[in-house]
Amino acid sequence: MAELKKGAFMKGGLRIPAILEWPARFSPKEIDTPCVSSDLYPTLLGIAGVKRGKGHPPLDGTDIIPIISGRKKKSGQPLDSGMDSETANRHGMTESLKPS
Repeated sequence: MAELKKGAFMKGGLRIPAILEWPARFSPKEIDTPCVSSDLYPTLLGIAGVKRGKGHPPLDGTDIIPIISGRKKKSGQPLDSGMDSETANRHGMTESLKPS
């Protein structure tokens, strides 16, 4: 049976909801595009209007405002996660899991 809890690599651990609220900018909606916690930093930089120069190292995450605002439908970036000896990867509709 799949573990249906946070921190597990089956559906219960990979599908944790997030609630974002910004009534002045976005109307209420549900978005099913997967994202990860590392997407928060680039998203906050984008909201603040911070432009990163060429001398900065690349960020792990992606600004998800284009997805939230409806200008972009899906993220093309694969999602990778791991803990101890378990790893999971999701790219589009393809998922792989390597349990311990």
